[in-house]
Amino acid sequence: AVVSTQSTGIYNLTIMKLGIITCDGNEKWTSCYESICNSCFWRDGDADLEFFHAWKGQLPTIENTKHLDALVALGSAHMVEENLDWMVDLSNFFLALENSPIKLL
Repeated sequence: AVVSTQSTGIYNLTIMKLGIITCDGNEKWTSCYESICNSCFWRDGDADLEFFHAWKGQLPTIENTKHLDALVALGSAHMVEENLDWMVDLSNFFLALENSPIKLL
């Protein structure tokens, strides 16, 4: 997760700031997702991770994510048809990202 850019033959390494959005309402899976993300993205300080537990109401906003390079939205066992409040709010946030420099993965 290290971004490198080449400028005059010198590589400048930058630590990425990633927001991880968990969307599953099971505490067991949330801790598992955090462990996996830390293993994948945070080896040797490759990235700073910030978790948003959407299903708990800890939703990302344009304001609290503007310092991030990208967001990674994880899957969920919930169905779209459930139309839970946090799902609607998260969907609205995704739509608001259209005019934002933040990348959604």
